[in-house]
Amino acid sequence: MWKAVGFVAELESKGRILVREGTRQIAVFMSQGEVYALDNRCPHEGYPLLQGALNAAQCSLTCHWHNWKFDLKNGKALVGQDSVRTYPARIEAGQVWLDFSPPDRAQRETQLKENLRQAFEKRQYGRLSRELARLDFEGFDPVLSLRDAIFWSHAHLEFGFGHAYAAAADWIQLADRSEKQADRLIALTEALDHLALDVLREPVFPYSQARSPYASQALQKALENEEEAQAQALLNDALARGLHFAELEETLAEFALSHYLDFGHSLIYLLKTRELIQRLGSELEGPLLKALVRSLCFATREELLPAFRAYAPALAKLQALPEWGSQASPPEPEALLGASPKAAFEWLFESAKLYRPEAIYQSLLAANAHSLLSFDLRFQAATENPVSENMGWLDLTHALTFAQAVHQICRAWPQLWPQGLLQLAAFYGRNTPYLTQENRSEAWFVADPERFWAETDQLLLDHGLGVPIFSAHLLKTSQALRSEYAALDPRFQAELLAGLNRFLHSPIKQRHARRTALQSLALVGKDIV
Repeated sequence: MWKAVGFVAELESKGRILVREGTRQIAVFMSQGEVYALDNRCPHEGYPLLQGALNAAQCSLTCHWHNWKFDLKNGKALVGQDSVRTYPARIEAGQVWLDFSPPDRAQRETQLKENLRQAFEKRQYGRLSRELARLDFEGFDPVLSLRDAIFWSHAHLEFGFGHAYAAAADWIQLADRSEKQADRLIALTEALDHLALDVLREPVFPYSQARSPYASQALQKALENEEEAQAQALLNDALARGLHFAELEETLAEFALSHYLDFGHSLIYLLKTRELIQRLGSELEGPLLKALVRSLCFATREELLPAFRAYAPALAKLQALPEWGSQASPPEPEALLGASPKAAFEWLFESAKLYRPEAIYQSLLAANAHSLLSFDLRFQAATENPVSENMGWLDLTHALTFAQAVHQICRAWPQLWPQGLLQLAAFYGRNTPYLTQENRSEAWFVADPERFWAETDQLLLDHGLGVPIFSAHLLKTSQALRSEYAALDPRFQAELLAGLNRFLHSPIKQRHARRTALQSLALVGKDIV
């Protein structure tokens, strides 16, 4: 759609003119007899490009606000990040004409996604936000940018599925329930930024392209032996034969709970894989499952640590129980409070004789939520402690995100309740040395749960934390407890909210410079004669 926007004589006299087309402002320049037109607002922060400096020799324009430079012919940033839109121009009958025709939609989508990828690969937070906003304003679904980012990133994850992917599932849920455009944009930008950080300047770590006849037991054996190449070959065959995540999930769940893997992260990642596939589409099954399988091969087996030596015999004892109890009302968790891992295992065994698994689950969730109220903040601030006593808020929250995963997975496959509940008990027992007996329930009591959840969303959307791993844990813990709250026994709801309230409003020490230095000196010094 061509329109006359001014007279050539005026443009030649002034060198530049401003044109308005609807809400748009277009800066029009004359340089060495050629006419160039581009959006007047700098794509960085909106400074008027009409006030910029022309470089006729380089056919470029400099924005004076941050010295960004743009190619007048195509709008590409020569110095800076975002490109600026240009408009075809011509001179006819003494007038300047501009073509305001909208760009081809398919080509525009391709260009916007390429712009987003450039921002992603360099982890440019501001540009990620701006490119997502452009997608949104131009009628493309910005949520689907997370699907693209998973394709871009999954082969750059040396150890597979991690916190960024897990948090992405929760950021998407927060975006989906947000009514304001700005809130949705924040959530998606936060998700993309964390993914970008995880793969920033990372090379490709190729996944095996081989195929080996798939069988459930064969995959579990490969995972047990930490044979990633074989596990990936089995997965490749399963996918090639048309199997989907839903048909592989039970096998993966059984392995994720076959050990106390990565303090529960493996099961959490399995649940988040499910959520991402459900929201973003089955085409992500390959990338996400490859990343998940890799992470399972690298997962640590915490039951081998001295603190959890009682785990294996406790699991055997629990699995040998002829049947679980029938009581549906959860047992009071007071008898569990302060228990060591071994004592927590024994409490679980005795409770299993009387109560249903889901009832015991609620008590264990309540006990672990109580830990948020009882955490002794001196451990977070400590600098002269041994490595074994490095303890912070994030360590406590893992029990709660794991609890959500246990509930979701074990309801689908009840045979896994013994492992899931025992590992929840392990979490609580492991954390008890870092708790106090002080009752903080009243101080952090939440009077209006509905308002609290709304305010929590707003806190998450303006968390102010510089390192994504910390904001991810604020998000994941809130999301997990939000998911479990409604079905929780009313006796436990108030304390769950109080615990979350304290966590969300307590300081988080993001870097332990002195502790790290002292522990480094202590370790290295032992081997220096």
